[in-house]
Amino acid sequence: MNQSLDLALAKFWKNIIPPQPVLVAVSGGPDSLALLHALLVQKPRFRPLHLEVVHFNHHIRGGAADLDARFVEEFCRQHDLPFHLGQLDVPAFAAGNNLSPEDAARQARYTWLSDLAARRDISLVLTGHTADDQAETVLLRLLRGTGPHGLAGMNFFSPLPPSHPALLAEYPKAGSKEVWLGRPLLSIWRRDIETYISGHNLSPRHDETNSSTDYARNRVRQHLLPLLENEYQPQIKANLVRLSELARQDEEWLYYVVQGEFNRTSRFEFGCQLVFDKEKFLKNPVGLQKRLIRQAARILGDLHNFDAAHIKAVLELFAEEESRRLDLPGKLVAFTGKSRVGLLAVPDPVDWTASGLEIPIPGTLTGPGGRWVIEAHLLKNTGSADFLKKGDAYQVWLDYAKISHHLQASSSAQPTVEPRVKPLVRPWVRPRREGERYRPLGAPGQRKVQDIMLDAGIPRELRRDWPVIVSPGTTQHPEAICWIPGGPIAHDFRVTPETEQILGLKFAFGTTPQSNKFHEAQADHLKWLTYRDEVDDWLESNKSGKE
Repeated sequence: MNQSLDLALAKFWKNIIPPQPVLVAVSGGPDSLALLHALLVQKPRFRPLHLEVVHFNHHIRGGAADLDARFVEEFCRQHDLPFHLGQLDVPAFAAGNNLSPEDAARQARYTWLSDLAARRDISLVLTGHTADDQAETVLLRLLRGTGPHGLAGMNFFSPLPPSHPALLAEYPKAGSKEVWLGRPLLSIWRRDIETYISGHNLSPRHDETNSSTDYARNRVRQHLLPLLENEYQPQIKANLVRLSELARQDEEWLYYVVQGEFNRTSRFEFGCQLVFDKEKFLKNPVGLQKRLIRQAARILGDLHNFDAAHIKAVLELFAEEESRRLDLPGKLVAFTGKSRVGLLAVPDPVDWTASGLEIPIPGTLTGPGGRWVIEAHLLKNTGSADFLKKGDAYQVWLDYAKISHHLQASSSAQPTVEPRVKPLVRPWVRPRREGERYRPLGAPGQRKVQDIMLDAGIPRELRRDWPVIVSPGTTQHPEAICWIPGGPIAHDFRVTPETEQILGLKFAFGTTPQSNKFHEAQADHLKWLTYRDEVDDWLESNKSGKE
């Protein structure tokens, strides 16, 4: 084997804890074919290593693309490798979504890979990107006006980019599993790949579109880089790769600085909102402010279409004294107030039932879409002063008899026979209704629900579907509001010394993609250190097997 490829794969594989099944993306071209062949040669060194090959047909090159797919499939058959073929009419997808052919092809490919990886329960996809690809990427980003993050180029490991929303109907499992891209050949030059291909008598396919100057990358590869090499700097490609390495080292250090500050200063609220103390946030250097905004946007949504102009607009918003909001790409909203700034992910509307949801006693009720959970239980009044207090915003105590009496009063017009065992009366949960009011605990009179939600800090984007706990009623005697989570209980349902049975209610936000990403970010330092320790332990215990 070419020693450069051998060393690159050995170094790359030190970061993988076997057994780790992987998908290998193979176009049939020299780079990806060399990668797959080298993995097969090295496979005995890294046992147990399970490889599955993936190939995507973009339907850009007609019959030639079909021949590429058959070539890769035949190679897999000869080497007894599982083969997966994906395909999409990328020109039609690009035209329908206002994307360039390059961007459309990349997004279609990655969305399919995300879907396939989730269905196969595989977390790593290997690609054949080389050092030449890295140099071209950095130069392209420089031409587009990138910042320090973009100068880092491609990493040996990076999360699979977000799936395009327009493709989720075609690939429904895309985005449902964390999938990583691995680039084992990122330190290998194309000339080394050519030497490897020649030395092993491989016959890769050649994509004629790689010669077309219709694509920006091809123009950089065929015209700009040769011009820079010949007229300005013979080592331009090596210098660009070195620049990416230096930038990546700084980015890795800055990531942990930013993450530490993010952990210390951010608060996650309402299952979809990240908040910072305004005064403390604005005292940070501008560079740190930008990175905190970027991290918040990544957790709450994704960074697709979220660029430097949006970050600048958010910074300007946060510096304003008046309360204001700003709509951002990806259904994000930035907001600033007197003492708080932050970002909010606007949730989709909730599908409530017509009458609401009954709270089981005792038991747990999960709200529509799993956004929240309410726990309920009954207990006797022991005279504890805790029951007479207001409680916190999300755990309260109510006089259960008053809920029951409200229903009995509602039904008093109907003759009844006293049952041997009284049926258990359960409160209901429903969304708020326009213009409704109730009397908060200790208030002299009624207030609008909308105003109570505003005082509780409930974001306006959540108020339409915010849960309201009500006592049952009838057509003659309407239900009554008992409590709005985050706000005060109703005065009429307070616990008094005369209360016998107490209904305890506890409200909690459910698990959302945003909450998962937030908690992953909070634990990032510990996860990374633990992972590195596991790698070191595994390498130490397997030294004899590798030699």
